[in-house]
Amino acid sequence: MYIDFILAVAFGIFFLRTVLSYLGATRERRKRVFKEFSKEPFFLSVVVPGRNEEENFKDCILSISKSNYPIDKYEIIAVNDRSTDRTFDILNELKEIIPNLTVIHLDDSTKQHNLRGKPGALQAGIDIAKGEIIVMTDADCTVNPNWLLTLAKTFEDDTIGMSAGYSAIKTKTIFDKIQSVEWTYLHTLATSGVGFDLPLSCYGNNIAVKKKDFDAIGGYHSVSFSVTEDLALMHAIHRSGKKIRYLTLEESTITTQPCPTFKEYLKQKHRWAIGALDLGWIAFVFVLTSFSMWLGIGVSLFSWHPWWLFIFLILRFGGDAMITIPSAIILKRKGVILWTIPAIFFFLFMELIAPFLILKRDVKWKGQTF
Repeated sequence: MYIDFILAVAFGIFFLRTVLSYLGATRERRKRVFKEFSKEPFFLSVVVPGRNEEENFKDCILSISKSNYPIDKYEIIAVNDRSTDRTFDILNELKEIIPNLTVIHLDDSTKQHNLRGKPGALQAGIDIAKGEIIVMTDADCTVNPNWLLTLAKTFEDDTIGMSAGYSAIKTKTIFDKIQSVEWTYLHTLATSGVGFDLPLSCYGNNIAVKKKDFDAIGGYHSVSFSVTEDLALMHAIHRSGKKIRYLTLEESTITTQPCPTFKEYLKQKHRWAIGALDLGWIAFVFVLTSFSMWLGIGVSLFSWHPWWLFIFLILRFGGDAMITIPSAIILKRKGVILWTIPAIFFFLFMELIAPFLILKRDVKWKGQTF
């Protein structure tokens, strides 16, 4: 009887998390999406920082330059953040053929030393930006032709200070496909948080902020440094009283590169885990709900309650699929749908590793240590 009570409580905790995640994402997806601008289209500044991205920068900038947005209504600002490869030459060549491209080359003498890592590169680009809206992506991404148009329209609502979209993974290997499922799942959890006006996370390769709201919070100079600078900015905008939108639309989706190796994947997860500590009690609640699932599985096994074990596995696999697959359908990501169930096995494995990642506080990323 005592064991049944523990199992029932554990089930209830994770079931509640699953239901709330689904309802929050659904709520956010149902919010209004403006079809037209009420006046003239906003002038946009697309800021793209990159460090040693000679293999990706060109494709990224070219994809942005092909956007279905009036060319006289947006500028592209590429920020070369102290690269040691051919990024310098590639960006200079692109500048000759793309009229609305501005290139900034940072070195140790021009880098703003009070701003470490990516925030410093972003701030350098934003400092010269002319746009009413600042749109941000990464140098290893390519964008949907309607990406700028879709993000910009969310700011027709003047209460919106920040808008975010999904990131799709380019897939070749099985490991890539698993990462694609994970990103869709995590994006949907982030969408759910915004649905309840509780920002949980976002991805800096697909966000836009209103320039006046960015300036009002003091920019990255005033945002507390974080290895997840996108989340720190999201929280600062939200604390200022502005609302956040999270779009689950194919048109607002960008495509990015997967982590090529498991070692690089662990570095990424380490950075995310350290950044998630800034969520405070929310991070604690998420860990608690994950623990409840493992408690249920563990107690079911060791006390040998096969029906309870079956129930917990159905809850986990069915619940994660219920969260992930609706987003994949909207985004037309057939591969995500097919690989959702196999990927959940990998999620379970990573949940056992995740607690150990935060034991090391130094984060190594893009050749830098924070």
